[in-house]
Amino acid sequence: MDKREEKIVDLLMKAADGVTPAPGREPWEHGWRFEEYRRSDRAAITGRDGPVCLVPKALTVWEQALAELWKDRGVRARWSEEERWGLIASLTVAASERDSEKRRPFLAEMVRRFCSAGPAFIAQMVSNVTWPGAPTRVGDVVIGRATEELFAKVEVEARGRAVVGESVRNRWIEAYVTPRVEPLGQEPVVFCFWTVGQEAKAVDEAERQLREIVDIPLLLERDLRAWKIYRRGSVNRPGVRGLSLDRRAVESGLRETTLGLELAAYPVICNGVMSASPVHWYSADPLPLGDLYEQEYLLGAVEHALRDTPVGRRIRLAARWFAEAHYAADTDDSALALGVCLDAMLGGVQPLPGSAMADRVALLHPVPSERRAVRKRYLDFYGIRSSVAHGGRSSKLDHDALTDAFALAHDIAWRVLAFDRAFTPSNDRSVDESFEDLRLGVNHWPASAS
Repeated sequence: MDKREEKIVDLLMKAADGVTPAPGREPWEHGWRFEEYRRSDRAAITGRDGPVCLVPKALTVWEQALAELWKDRGVRARWSEEERWGLIASLTVAASERDSEKRRPFLAEMVRRFCSAGPAFIAQMVSNVTWPGAPTRVGDVVIGRATEELFAKVEVEARGRAVVGESVRNRWIEAYVTPRVEPLGQEPVVFCFWTVGQEAKAVDEAERQLREIVDIPLLLERDLRAWKIYRRGSVNRPGVRGLSLDRRAVESGLRETTLGLELAAYPVICNGVMSASPVHWYSADPLPLGDLYEQEYLLGAVEHALRDTPVGRRIRLAARWFAEAHYAADTDDSALALGVCLDAMLGGVQPLPGSAMADRVALLHPVPSERRAVRKRYLDFYGIRSSVAHGGRSSKLDHDALTDAFALAHDIAWRVLAFDRAFTPSNDRSVDESFEDLRLGVNHWPASAS
């Protein structure tokens, strides 16, 4: 234990001495992050024998302990601000409920864990995706159907990190996986991930990583139409199962009842020509994620994008906005999201005008004779995007223009990955320098990058 941790334990020991019963109050651990709450006459924490609070002097010492904790970069990386206040409040109360000779060892161990806990393991079921084959590792993620084969793969990839124990896993499967197998026809897809984040922060980081695993293939897949992946709004968008409804499961559950009417819209339309009652229906077309990742070229490109490099971060951010564009129901929203997607890949340390980013699009192209046409292609879309962004509508924004903009984003993403392989920029500033070297002729694309 280092000196800072010893100081924190000393302060928490003093705070524990000031824990006192607070009968009649309603405990709210998350509320302890708010000074106006924890210093009010309503503040309470759940104790062994009922609600408790800290006397004012103990509360001041407790706040000093937390101020020391928050200085630790490891603590900030592991715990969300929303929950860490309540966790330390609960630990302080738990210490107060122990015999005096056991308090310091307990707090020392808890502070050590709080500052240096190893990576957490989290498994989430995924909606609106299919995974017909074997489980696969993608970056630091293992994904596949909820079978023993998946968890065996997790054990192999854990490399000493935490994994879910057999008894906990069996209870989870019995309660949440098995009931889904019959209506779905197979086990649901499960996403497994390790993260330095703990508790709520682990959940948040896992959800972000899931978005990247789903979104990057949308940006990089060379032929989405061949996989029948169409732009149909957000109905079938993948997500964490339960938070995002699985379209196939809902359809299966409602098909045999009158509630099946909820799967489609039935407007009545009357006009001067005719009356009609069409059906507006989005079929249950899950993303064939497993099939996409069976393509070695795509798996390799996604793993490249998942690296912690300046270009990897750009591709991940671009993929997020590409997916927003893909799942947007309105063409204006798609155009704006695609604009952000392109900005993420082409931007500099300082904001760049559209003409400068158009130059970067041209410089990414390895064939000089084709750069003028590529630059114009970008500027045509930039004009459409700018009109929409400033509250107007562009007469040029139609299906063909939007389809070309999606293709442009795809092409630029692949060229940005080639740029990374060719020039290996180590930070955002060196990305700018590499583009500048290309512009001035100081550097050139290697022949292998064409």
